Amino acid sequence: MIALFLLSGNMLLCQNNVAVGVTQDLKLALVDDDYGNEPFTLDAILKVEYHAGELDFMTFYGQWERAALAGGTYDRVAFGTGGGFRLGNFIVTPSINFGQIRRFDEWSWSTELQGEITYLVSGNLGLNALYWYTNRTDIGLWRSNFGIGVKYHFRTTDRNTKNRKRLWQDQHAG
Repeated sequence: MIALFLLSGNMLLCQNNVAVGVTQDLKLALVDDDYGNEPFTLDAILKVEYHAGELDFMTFYGQWERAALAGGTYDRVAFGTGGGFRLGNFIVTPSINFGQIRRFDEWSWSTELQGEITYLVSGNLGLNALYWYTNRTDIGLWRSNFGIGVKYHFRTTDRNTKNRKRLWQDQHAG
């Protein structure tokens, strides 16, 4: 948890390349399941990302997942990396992360694969869909989840902003 805090603090100093997203597991939000989880069960991921590049980029991120499951609270803290690219207003980002699960007062190491698609509704705000496939070492199984959420980019994601700014400065230069 301390490492996630330090990483996110360091990233916030580089705000021109940072995004923060929150995603809720869709199934646990809408329906009950065979494990005793009721609708509106919390299973949220907070993700802080650093993007290295503009249109095609590498991403490095820290994330924290918390789920209030019927069998006990589930926490997972992880660090990951991936690559992203833009297709119009869509950002597609496959990635992998490695972290630890805390459940039943025990910690275990875990790997996760993710695929994320973000649709930019404005220059900075996006709606995202996240698929994650996790090695649930706390129960000895691989599990897949799908969630939706929001993501905010602390820089403009409009490719033409820099060009428009330069053009405006050239037109209004003294």
